[in-house]
Order: sequence, then C-alpha cells, then structure tokens
Amino acid sequence: MKLKFKISKLANYYFFIANLSQWHFSSRKDYNEEWLKMTGGLTVKESNLLKEFQQISQRYNFSSPSLAKTKYLGKYFYLLPEKICWKELKRHLTAAEYKIINEAFAVFKPRFEKIWSKLQDQRLKIFREEVQKKSMAKFIS
Repeated sequence: MKLKFKISKLANYYFFIANLSQWHFSSRKDYNEEWLKMTGGLTVKESNLLKEFQQISQRYNFSSPSLAKTKYLGKYFYLLPEKICWKELKRHLTAAEYKIINEAFAVFKPRFEKIWSKLQDQRLKIFREEVQKKSMAKFIS
C-alpha cells in the first residue's frame, strides 16, 4: 500500500489564526509565543481582528459531535478543497462575519508567510522521519 500525504497550506493558515485568537481552551499558547517572537508583537488592528475572530469561532464552536453537522469553522479549511472552501464558508456565515474572517486572513498573511517559509522544510523533514519509523509502519499495516 502506498500512502500520499498532502499538507494544506490553507488549513495551516486557518490553524495559525484560530490559535492566535485563542477561541478554544485547546489553543496552544506556546505556539503563539513562538510565532510572535518570530514576527513581532501584535498591532491594535490585529488584536481587534483576533477578538472578533474569537467571538465568531465561539459562536460556531463544536456544535455537534458529528463533523458533518457541526458549525465549526475549521471544517471548511480542513476538509474541503481550497477551490470551494471560501465559497462554502460564505454560505454559512453572515456577510459581516465572512468579512471579518476574510480580513483576518488578509491582515495576517505576511506573518503567516514568514513562518510558513521558515518552518516548512523543518516540518516536512520531521514528518517524513516519523512516517518512516518502524512503529508507524506497523500502525499503518
């Protein structure tokens, strides 16, 4: 059996903004600290956008144990192809909510790109090494 892994830049970008917004107790504060060390402190505009992003995310939360029925915003970025992700998200949000999410992605793009380009090779190397371990081969088989 041959497995092909795809690492979605858009899904990682969503995770970056969602984690920075700290909308959920599972947000990784250590990631945020490291990212801000790499890119500098937040501006007032960025802080305000993250608060709005947080409120929207909490409104849609993990509303159902079934991923198909949940209103969780991450499902659009993690499960759908990039070509339809934004279109589907727009169908399920108010115009004002969609505008805020879209603006957050625009405003945080330079920060994300800086981190993505810096860490991409390192992450892929770690992932490749993990997948090639014997314990992983047993798990997959």
